[in-house]
Amino acid sequence: MEGGYLSADLAPRVACYVMELGGHRCPHPYPKDAAMYFSSVCAGCHGIDGKGLHGSYPDLTRPTLLGIEKREEVLRSELSRLKHSAQRVP
Repeated sequence: MEGGYLSADLAPRVACYVMELGGHRCPHPYPKDAAMYFSSVCAGCHGIDGKGLHGSYPDLTRPTLLGIEKREEVLRSELSRLKHSAQRVP
């Protein structure tokens, strides 16, 4: 997710909550309000269970976020295309 949705102090709380949604144990306990923040900020796209919405948003409970690699590949390709286009302009 792009920055700005959660503050720096809330992001680790929500990350721990998501880890536990995926069946993993967070190394430190998260505050009870983490579920509320996830529900209000993240669940609209990722679902209340963190499993994503019909492939539109990634399943946060998977060990590897499959969409991340593809997104990075597309962005690198687009940057390369733009760089080459800019070099051809007289």
